[in-house]
Amino acid sequence: MAGRHIDLLEVGLGTGLNALLAWQEAETSCKEVHYCALEPFPVPERLWRSMDHPRALGIRELAPGYQRIMGARTGEEIQLSGHFNFRVLAQPVQDLCAGECFDLVFHDAFAPRVQPELWSMEVFGKLFRALRHGGVLVTYCAQGEVRRTMAKAGFRVERLPGPPGKREMLRAVKVQ
Repeated sequence: MAGRHIDLLEVGLGTGLNALLAWQEAETSCKEVHYCALEPFPVPERLWRSMDHPRALGIRELAPGYQRIMGARTGEEIQLSGHFNFRVLAQPVQDLCAGECFDLVFHDAFAPRVQPELWSMEVFGKLFRALRHGGVLVTYCAQGEVRRTMAKAGFRVERLPGPPGKREMLRAVKVQ
C-alpha cells in the first residue's frame, strides 16, 4: 500500500469511532484514506452525541468533522482534509457488489449471536472479493466458527491480542 491511498471499507459505522480514529491516523501519518462505511441502520444522533468521542479521545479539534461524518447523507462524499475522504452508504453488506477495490475492511458488526447474517460464508465471500490482493480484514470477534468461516472464504486468518477489554481479535489477509 506504500505510495498510494488506502481504500477502506467499514461494515457497521455505528457511533463512528473507527472512522474518527482512521481520520486521526490519516492526519498523523499523512496517508490519504478513502473511507466508505456501510450502515443501513444509523444510530440515533442523541447516542453518538452523548458519547462525544472527540472529547473522550482528546481530539476536540476533529469534533466538527466528526459531526459531519455522523450527519452525512447516504452516498455523499465528504472531504474532511487533504488526507481523509468519507462517505456512508445505507446498504447492508449483503448487497455489496465490489471487486478488488478495497485495501482494508473493518468488520464491526454486532456479535454473531446478535447478527448471525453478517458472519456468514456469503458475507465473507463478498468481502474477500472486494479486497485487493494483500488486503486485510480485521474484526474484534475472535470466535472459532468465525475464524473457520473466514478461512473457508479464502482468507489467511490469525488471532491477535485484542484492544483493551478484548482478549483477542482476528486479522484476515487475502493472499490468493
